[in-house]
Amino acid sequence: MRAIDCWENANAVTLIATTVSMTLTWRWHQANRAAQARERGPVLAVVRLNILLARLWMGLNAGVFLLGLALIETAREIDRNASAAHPARVPGYVVWGTAFFTCLWVFACVGVWSLRRSLDRIAATEEETKPLRVLAPGERRTGGD
Repeated sequence: MRAIDCWENANAVTLIATTVSMTLTWRWHQANRAAQARERGPVLAVVRLNILLARLWMGLNAGVFLLGLALIETAREIDRNASAAHPARVPGYVVWGTAFFTCLWVFACVGVWSLRRSLDRIAATEEETKPLRVLAPGERRTGGD
């Protein structure tokens, strides 16, 4: 496989990860916007934080998506202008750098998905929880608390 094909494929994987991440983030954003009207107190603060994080992540996704499209178009342009006398060549550091970024980006997308699940669990907890109490040295815990 030619280096230019590897470069193009790595950018395509980045676009796929970005598309999946953007779709999940958009759904999360919409769910939090709907929850914003009915929540109060600390849960409302978490919902607003979720909306802010979703918007920031969607903006970053849009930038990475546009960059990926531009790099794929650049690879296609290089390949179109290639000939037998001047074959399409891409330096190894470009291919390896793009592959490294693709791996980082996929891990970032999975990390954001995990963060989203954690923030949803925090927002789903009961607003009023029973405070913890330290037992005295000779005291036993009873099941009737």
